This record gives sequence, C-alpha cells and structure tokens, in this order.
Amino acid sequence: MANVQTIGWLAKKSGPRFVFGNDGTWSSNVEARAHLRRLRKVSPVAPAIPWGAQAGRTLRERGWLPMADFQPEIMDPILAGYQRVIDDPSLTRDMGARDRSAVRYVVDPVARNPGLRLLLDDRVREALTGYYGTHFRLLHVRMWRIASLPDDERLEYNYGNLWHTDGHRVTVMKLFVQISDGVSAENGALRLLDIPTTRLAMRGGYLARNKQVGLARRLVEDPSRTVFFDGASRSAILMNPNLCLHRAGVPQPGRTRGMVQLTFDVADQPPPGGDYFAELAPDINVIEGRPV
Repeated sequence: MANVQTIGWLAKKSGPRFVFGNDGTWSSNVEARAHLRRLRKVSPVAPAIPWGAQAGRTLRERGWLPMADFQPEIMDPILAGYQRVIDDPSLTRDMGARDRSAVRYVVDPVARNPGLRLLLDDRVREALTGYYGTHFRLLHVRMWRIASLPDDERLEYNYGNLWHTDGHRVTVMKLFVQISDGVSAENGALRLLDIPTTRLAMRGGYLARNKQVGLARRLVEDPSRTVFFDGASRSAILMNPNLCLHRAGVPQPGRTRGMVQLTFDVADQPPPGGDYFAELAPDINVIEGRPV
C-alpha cells in the first residue's frame, strides 16, 4: 500500500498534470503565463519578417520547431573548441546522477568557445520574438557530452534518459544544436512528444519519469508519435522542454553524443545594447558532483 508521503506527492503533481497537461508546479504555470500575458500587453514586440510570426505560432501549438542548419563557417570553430576542452577535467565537470562520468559539462563554454555567440542568429531571434510577442533574455549556455550506459542503467535516471518535462517556468525555451555526427534513434538522439501528445500522456497515466501506465505508456512507446532530433552536426531545434515530454537517447557502446543548449525566458526589456550575452553570468548549476 502506498504510504502517506507518496499519496501526498501524487496529489500535488496530479493537479497541474490534469489542468495544464505538464509536470510543472502551479506557480511555474500560473505565474509564468500571467507574466507573459502582461508583458505582451505592456511591451509588445513583433517579428520583423512573416516567418517569425509563423514560427511563433508553431512553437505555441506544438512546442518544437526545426531550425535551419548552421553553416560550416559557424560550426567548425565550435566543434574544434568542443574537442579541445571536453576531455580536460580542469575545464569540465562530471554530473551524472548515478555514474558521474555518464555526462560531462563544459565550465563557462562561451568564454572558452566565443563562436557560440553566433548560434543566436537572426532566425533564432525571430522565432523567439514570434513566440513570446515581447522581449526575451538569454539565461545560460551549456555544452555537454553524454556517454553510453550499461543495460542495467538504461532504466535508471542518469542524464535525462527517461521521459520527463523540465521543471522551469513554462515560458522557458531551449535551442539545441547537435555537435556530433552519426546521431540516430539507435545512437543517442534526443526525442520528444509535441504539446498535444504530452497533454494526453500527462492526463492518461504519466506517473513519474520511470513509470507510465495505460495511454501514457502507449504514447511514449509509439514511434509514430515521437520526434527524433537525429540530424547531423550543425542541425538545430527549438523546444519548450516544460510542455513537451522528452528524453535523451542513449549512445551505442563506445560512442558519445555532444550538444549545445541555449536557454531563454521572457524579459521586460531588450538586452543592453542589443547584446543577449552582455549580462550572461557563469552557470552556477555546472558544479562537480551535482547531478543534472
């Protein structure tokens, strides 16, 4: 029989799941949505091109959007910088939840790899402006590598390898950029469900990242419902990780998968001088021994 603590936890989680169709808290849903609505009224910002408005609608409706591949002149220096630092223990932190070495993050990646600034290009800015309808800010930039897992660890949470939504405010968006070749459904691809499917799963048997039953289990196991981010290095995708169930794929034995992530949220004013990196602080969550 479930104990009182477990019953209380399920009761607390079930409300937002049924009302909003995600795994966030009441405050991360209600307060974040209200804040965004207010800023759209008092500080509206429209995309400069029609594509930006369409991109924003797509992100609001389904929660993800493929972006054009970045050109080699942008990505080649980023890839070279990644290779220079990823095996250096003085410049990285192992942060796996169980096996620390299962995921490795680069400390202060923009300082070590300034070319990362170029990933926030005009099309990304236009898509985010179309989505928010107001100003936005850059919260942090991350660069990491995940490794393969033994069979007995694949059903344990190590680095987001189980179905989950993130616990940020629901207005947080993330740009993921592939920095490994050979990524596929069988070799480490990030995979996700769109917003409508996530809502069905959350209301139809999603209990925890390691426990889905009924409709939720059928949905997460249905490859026709799953979007695989399996492009070559240079490919990119925008996603709301709080509204889309997603998980990291596990690379094949002996392989790794690298990724860059830029994280955004709504803002009440534009960045100083138009530079979204001007106030970018060191990422305090990249700490030795702290699991992601």
